[in-house]
Amino acid sequence: MDDILKFLLESLNLGNLLSYPHSTVNVSPIINSKFRADEASTSVCAAVGLVTSHLWEILSGQRQSIEVDHTRAALTLVSFMIQKQNGYPLAYPDTHRTWPKYPIMDSYQTKDGRYIYIDGVYPHLRDGLLDILDCPNNAMALSAAIQKRNSFELEEEINRNEMCGCVVRTAEEWNNSPQGKLLSVMPPVKITKVADGKPYIPARGSHPLSNIRVLDFTHVLAGPMSTRALASQGAEVLHISGPNVFELFPFFIDTGHGKRNATLDLNNQNDKEKLKQLLKKTDIFVQGYHPGKFEKFGLSPNEVFKMKENIIYTTLSCYGVEGPMGSWGGFEQLGQAASGLMTAHSEGLEKPEILPAAICDYLTGYLATLGMTAALCRRAIEGGSYHVEVSLTRTAMWLLSLGLRKDAHIPGQFPTTLQDHLMDDETCFGTITHLKPVVKYSQTPSHFKYPVSAWGSSKPNWND
Repeated sequence: MDDILKFLLESLNLGNLLSYPHSTVNVSPIINSKFRADEASTSVCAAVGLVTSHLWEILSGQRQSIEVDHTRAALTLVSFMIQKQNGYPLAYPDTHRTWPKYPIMDSYQTKDGRYIYIDGVYPHLRDGLLDILDCPNNAMALSAAIQKRNSFELEEEINRNEMCGCVVRTAEEWNNSPQGKLLSVMPPVKITKVADGKPYIPARGSHPLSNIRVLDFTHVLAGPMSTRALASQGAEVLHISGPNVFELFPFFIDTGHGKRNATLDLNNQNDKEKLKQLLKKTDIFVQGYHPGKFEKFGLSPNEVFKMKENIIYTTLSCYGVEGPMGSWGGFEQLGQAASGLMTAHSEGLEKPEILPAAICDYLTGYLATLGMTAALCRRAIEGGSYHVEVSLTRTAMWLLSLGLRKDAHIPGQFPTTLQDHLMDDETCFGTITHLKPVVKYSQTPSHFKYPVSAWGSSKPNWND
């Protein structure tokens, strides 16, 4: 794990933070994968902890130690699956009722003998895919319809219509593709300084991110995970949804700790004015919707940078936002399919299967957190505005590049009891049982000042 942590910090020119006191406990394989998923998660969480501690030192002059629980870092890759509501597992609505098997979210063989993964995770995506394929929503019908289509032609049609699907590629194919080559020169977390400014240090509070305001325009799963991690160290996170937006309840609960939830209709001029007022006091703006969507609302990175000085704009995407696939939307499974991770994982299987965890989502979320905290440190020292970029597919490429676990022959195994790793919160949804914090800070213990709240339950303003 030390090699992964060293790489992450040095890629951000923060290799000196390796000298900060840090340790890892409970090291054993958890996720049943031959790839270094557990180690990657532990390393990213450790990097977030060290950079957050660095920010605390900038603010307070005090250095603190961190301890990372390896078991919890691994479990966080499946944390949506182990949470409970009033003692019972959370129910999955519609598309996830038969998780992880649901016919509109699976890989199917095409006419030319390849496989394509289609992703109808939301109702409108499900319906759009069924319109394109002109068939009912069952595995037999979907298989028959897709077997009539050539792989790359179908992929192009799906994404031209702003639906979600991707041909399952090998790592070699992806790395030699235009989009793969573009992502290969992008680090796992990219930080670009876009404007100069005076060093900006917010008022010191009880935690490193106290008095940091975050506007969260994200949905499943990487984006809201990144801002949840900010909230755990004191950030004021205001999650914004559109009116009547459909969300997946287990994911919303898992990523909603520590946030308030408000509604804004960006098609409404009055609501756009409210957003501009919020932006005046915003430190971090995070968005993870379909590429191009926020440009339509006048909220591209460049436009937001014009509205607010010393702001950090964070973009989460599936394939990056440039290149021939830069306008395509996607989710966890498509990052795995495109990059070759799914193919490598599925050696010996009858057909391509996803890894048994939301590896790209959670790792990408934590990478975004790492980028945002690193940008806050830079803002405090040198000033300016910053653009942080992460990509699900780039994360999958990074995981592949780490190679196999040294003990890859040993199956990953959950702890016999999870009780030591779970905690309860009283919320408007009842008692929510969820994973304890992964990182233990010696001076600023992780906490959430708000329990999980319902959609639209807060007004769109800052709690000053």
